[in-house]
This record gives sequence, structure tokens and C-alpha cells, in this order.
Amino acid sequence: MDIFKILEQQNIFLTDCQKKAVTSREKAVLLLAVPGAGKTTTLAARAAWLMAEGLCAPDRMLNLTFNREAAADMQRRFDRLFGHVWPTDQQPRFSTIHSFCYRLLGDYAADRGTEVPKLLAEGQQRSMVLNIYREKTGEYLTEEGLDQLINAIGLCANLMYDQQECRRLEREVHGLGDVRQAYKTYKLEHHLMDFDDMLSYALQVLRRQPDRAARLRLQYPYLHLDEAQDTSLLQHSIIEALDPANVFFVGDEDQSIYGFRGAFPDALLEFEKRHRGGVVLKMEDNFRSADSIVEGANAFVAGNRHRYPKNMHPFRSKVGGIHTLVVKEADRQYAKVAEELKNLPQNQTAAVLYRGGLTAAAMADVLLRQNIPFALRAKRYPLLQDGVVRDVLSMLRLALDPSDGQAFLQVYYKLGCYINREMAQRVVGAKPHDLWEYLAEEVDFPGKSTARISFLQSFFRRMRGWTAQRAIDRVVYELEYIDRVEKRGESGYAGELAAQRLAVLHSIAGGCGGIAEFADRLAELDEQIDRSADPQAAVTLSTVHSAKGREFDRVWIIDLIEGVFPSGQAVEENLTGNDMSMEEEARMFYVAATRAKDSLTLCTVEEFCGYELLSSRFVPRILQSGQAGESQEILELGLRRGVRLSHKTFGFGTVEDIDITRGIFAVRFAKLGVKTFSVASMQQGDIFRIL
Repeated sequence: MDIFKILEQQNIFLTDCQKKAVTSREKAVLLLAVPGAGKTTTLAARAAWLMAEGLCAPDRMLNLTFNREAAADMQRRFDRLFGHVWPTDQQPRFSTIHSFCYRLLGDYAADRGTEVPKLLAEGQQRSMVLNIYREKTGEYLTEEGLDQLINAIGLCANLMYDQQECRRLEREVHGLGDVRQAYKTYKLEHHLMDFDDMLSYALQVLRRQPDRAARLRLQYPYLHLDEAQDTSLLQHSIIEALDPANVFFVGDEDQSIYGFRGAFPDALLEFEKRHRGGVVLKMEDNFRSADSIVEGANAFVAGNRHRYPKNMHPFRSKVGGIHTLVVKEADRQYAKVAEELKNLPQNQTAAVLYRGGLTAAAMADVLLRQNIPFALRAKRYPLLQDGVVRDVLSMLRLALDPSDGQAFLQVYYKLGCYINREMAQRVVGAKPHDLWEYLAEEVDFPGKSTARISFLQSFFRRMRGWTAQRAIDRVVYELEYIDRVEKRGESGYAGELAAQRLAVLHSIAGGCGGIAEFADRLAELDEQIDRSADPQAAVTLSTVHSAKGREFDRVWIIDLIEGVFPSGQAVEENLTGNDMSMEEEARMFYVAATRAKDSLTLCTVEEFCGYELLSSRFVPRILQSGQAGESQEILELGLRRGVRLSHKTFGFGTVEDIDITRGIFAVRFAKLGVKTFSVASMQQGDIFRIL
């Protein structure tokens, strides 16, 4: 049976590289597949070829992948290509690693006459961790905070951290130590396990029972692993404990973007060491994207250091290419993108991709107002759980009701009242009809500024008559909200994140009248977005993570702001010499860019309410046409690494890095961390002073 003729009858013609991968008889193969290389078809053809050649029966083939969606896609692809040759009951099965481990534990328990611990569903795990956190800390935890906590617990398991590494992570994630231990104890006491426990228990069984591992090795002489770059160290260890006679990994370390879940792309980089006689093959042809997109993305990802050298080749001619959309005010980008989506040709698909889920609210709001149908992928954090959104909403509530104690406690420390938590609670506990009057007339405390309190009282009274957009403007200009967030933030990029979130709110406010209408809109928008989303719509809103594995005719990547995408944490770590986070951010951008078939548009902004925002470093890197700053000009300004200077707002700092190509420099401040500035700001003598 000629597998390739079967495919050619369906107008599928594999390249020589794909055929080599399909027919490889090496014992250990890593197939590196660039985006759009046709890896799913190649892997399905590989399984079919083994069956056609009589090398492996379908039930003796272990075909594993990253998640259930990918496994289902592989199953559908095999059936579509070869279902007329092998009926469903004679086809190989494609499943997740978790599914395999669950069967393994079931067999182990049956042999011992015991039962497998009950598996916690995702919702049950979230509820359990949330309750433990509240019990241990007495604090409120947002959806985003809960995700961070659960991911940290999973990270310890999936990267097989020892006690010292777990303690280091516990110092970074509030409450992790106590919650992790209590969660572990509760599961043991109630005979429960989560998905990470399932993997850990399976590895223990394989290591403690070599006879069982040997039987499985005989049962499954061929193991195929898809999306190998997203597989954790724990999962790779399970495969190595199985030690099958033949392993065939398919993946691409350039597309590894799940580090927060414990993805371990080093297993690909170390493949030849970890697997005896390992061979690395490369599929470098991109059948998806226009040549300019392929060439730009290829040059872009080559800037990462921790990777295999690859040279992605385009198969398609130029169609639309890479474009930029530069908008002066951050909140206007959403409307600009919507205007372009209005002109989307029939029978074409489009995606708007972003780094963080909150952006979806602004984009969806604009599309709803303009009656543009959209699909929504990925989990979105509810608007009202975001810290900046809660602050703004609390200010609106204080304007509408000056006796609202809950709103006052949310924002008092960001308003320049100069009172501590105990004092604030005392004021609220008195239940005055006007908190500001009570604070001005009835309460005395060190450093009290009657003038400031009077100003705040006047400010919130005036807010009642403002439009929603004017209210946000005044929060920035008069209350100096971004500056206060920046000074209190642990990251030097807290201001950029606050500005981006305020831009989301400012965009939503544009469709409202007064502040009461705006507050109502915020309260109802999440539900309306979820209710209105249409899975069949031509336009998709998605985080980069959820767009992985998908493709669209046209793609817009928005909020390309330094400190947002890439994240501020990655920027700061990169300046200290740790480039791992920045490389993962770059891989995310690479994945986003390579979702585009015909056209890729990069959206950058210049400011929000006068707060200067720098374009993401990824934009000139992929365009390869960034305007180079003159090094002589920078030297004449006195900018060198290690130079001490003072900023009129941020105080004293030290120059840590200078990017001549982009004309920017980074300064580390004692309290704020690292901030990035344009050379143009240095030329304004009233902002900086060299010491």
C-alpha cells in the first residue's frame, strides 16, 4: 500500500522532507516543524505508513499530544485522510499524556485491589484552592490571582522542583507556601488528585515497578509525541521511564509559549543527549503565510539564542505582507482596527490578537457598537476583577455617593490622603453621610492636609456632571492616578500597564454618556460579550496563547507597548542579564505573527492622556527597518551605562542600558525599578539632569 499515492489522490503532495520524516526508521527522531509546515498531516501519514508497512499495529502505537483539542484534531485528520482505507475501529488512537497516565494508574490500582484517587475537575480545583487561600490569608483573590497561584502549584510539579526551588517560588507568589501544603494535605486526606498528581503518581509507578514499565514497552514499541515543546519536564520523564523502542517527537522550540505551566523546551534542545542515537530532522517550509510574513518572522525569531538554527521558507507569493498601524492615543487603536475589520472581504477570516485578556473587553465593546460579529477564544478575566477597573469604578461610586465606604477603602491610598489603613477604616466605621466632610472636620492625624481633602471633595462633586471619558481624563490629569500607581508598583512598568487598562476603559466610556451609565456598562459588559460571541463569525478575538494552532487570512496584533508586550517583568529581567522571559515573550510574538496567512498588522500607540508609551521592541525587530538613533547624539547627551541622573518625577536613577538602534535608554530607580525612555525625552532639559 502506497501511502503517498493515497494522499496524492486527495491533492496532498508531501515534500521530500515530509516523506523522509514519514518513512524514517531511526529509533529516536525529533522532527522540528516550523509554523505552517503541515506537521499534523505528516504525523498522521507517519502512523499510516507504519501500519501499511506492517511495522506496527494500530493498537501498539502510543500517539500522545498536549491537550484534548489537539488529540481530537489528530484523530479527525487521520480519519479524513485514511478513513476510507482503515475504518474507525482499525485506526490508531490519539490521546493526551494525562489520558495514558490515568489508564496506567487504573491498571496499577486494579492489580493492587485498590481504587485510583478521585480526579478533581478544573472547577473543583479552583474552588478548593480559593477556599484554602481565603482561610489562610483572609484576603480576596481575583481570577487572575487564582490562576497565578494554581499555575505556581502546577509549576512545582511539572518542573519537578526540589524543596529549595519551591521555597524560591513561594517568595515570589503570595500565599503559595501555606496554600500549597494545605491543598496537598486535603487531597491526601480525602483520596483526591489533580491532573498534576496524576502525572507524578504515574512516574512513581513506572520507576518503582520496572516490570510494569517493561510490559508497557513491549505493548507500545512506537511512541509519537506531538507538540513536544509544550510538554513538561515531568511528562518527558514519564516517556523516558517508559523508554519505548522507537520515539518520534514533533515540535518546535520556537513555539514554546507555556512556560508558566511548566513547558520544558530544553528537552528538545537536549534531544540527542536524552535519547540514544537521536536524530533531528527539520521541516522548514511554511505553506501558510505570504513570503514577507515568513521572511520577517524567520528573521525575528533568529534573534533568540536558545534554539535550533532553522531557516523557514515561504511557499506562497506575496499577498499582503506586514503593515503597521500607529495611533497617537492608545484607546483609539480599538476603533481603528474595527474600521479596518468593516472592510474585511467576504469569505476571509480575521483575528485580533493580544497579550492579556482584558483587551478583549475594549475590542468587543467597539465591535458590538458597530454590529460586527465576532468569535471569542480563551478565558477572559472579568472586567470588574481587574485592579485598575475596580479603582476607577470605586471613584465613580464615590462621586455618585460620598458615603460609599467600600469604594473609599478601595482607593483612598491612591488619592494622596496620606492616611493609613487603620485610619481609613475608622472613618468608614463612623458611617458619615459625606466621607470627605468627616475627614476634613472630624478627624485629626499627623500630616493632615485640609487643602488636599477639600480638593478631593470638590473633585468628586464635579465628577458627577462629567462625561465618562472626561472623568477618566481627569483621574489621570488631576488625581495623577498613573503616576501614583507607578510609584507604588513593584515593577518599573506598572505605569504602562495602568495606562493600557485605562485606555480600555476610555474606549468603552466613548459609547456612554455620564458616569452612572458608564458604571452600568462595566457591570453588564462581560455578560453581553459572552452572550453575543458567535463561534462561526469571521472575526476572532483571542489571546496569543489561545490562537496557537490556528490560522487566519488577516491578523492584527494590538497593544504592542513596551512593558505590556513584551511584559515589564521580561524587560527588567533582560536588563539584568536573564533573557529567558524575554525569549518566551518573543516566541509569543512569533506565534502570533505566524497565524497570519495574507496580512499581518502591528498596532502601536504613542501615548495615553499625555503619558508617553514606547512601541514594543518587537515591531522594529520584525520589520527590520527601525529608525537608528545616532550614537554620537546619544554620547553628546552624556548617556552611558552606569551614569547617575535625576528625573523630575521619579528621582535618582542609574542608566542600565542604551539601545542605539531604537533611540531609547533604560534607567533603574531605587523605588520604581527599571523605566525606559526615548532619547527625545533626554533632550528636554527640564526632565532629566545628569549628576
